[in-house]
Amino acid sequence: KSSSEGTRENSIRLSIIGENFTKKGAILLKILKNNSFP
Repeated sequence: KSSSEGTRENSIRLSIIGENFTKKGAILLKILKNNSFP
């Protein structure tokens, strides 16, 4: 395996993790807003 292949795999994995984080963050924000402003 070349180092560039490993770097590409890492960046793809990081982007997937980032997408999951932003989705969870958006859901959490909606819940917080609904709870604080009834």
